[in-house]
Amino acid sequence: MAGASRFGPRKRSADGVPLTQIFGVAYHTTAAVAQATRIAGIVSSLTEPTRQALAKELDRLSKVGTAEYARGRVLAVHAFERSVDGIVGYLGESEELGELVREQTIGITGAAVQEIRETGAAADALTEGIFRRLLGRDRQTLPPAPVADPS
Repeated sequence: MAGASRFGPRKRSADGVPLTQIFGVAYHTTAAVAQATRIAGIVSSLTEPTRQALAKELDRLSKVGTAEYARGRVLAVHAFERSVDGIVGYLGESEELGELVREQTIGITGAAVQEIRETGAAADALTEGIFRRLLGRDRQTLPPAPVADPS
């Protein structure tokens, strides 16, 4: 049975969220609030010079973290660019990729040429029909059209 455990069906909230998930979030939230309360209690028990020193150190660490984040971003961008350059270089040297591109190009070109031929033939047929009507000729008075070379 879906949503069941060996102890029976899992209970869900009205929104369909498993109660164990809700209780887990509540537990972790309560633990975080309790930790923040303990920290606030410790900080409030400190003397003013100690609190100021702590605030100064936290500010310094925040600035260090911001600088490290910026350096990390630069390194990440550099690593990404080098990786992309390496991949593009590898693909550029790949015989298999070159062959695949050639095959695809030939296939696309062949399809485009065939489409142009068909469009041209349809335009020729339309023009021929218009002029036959204007000249009052039957379709059968002309010799048959040449057969196109299949290559």
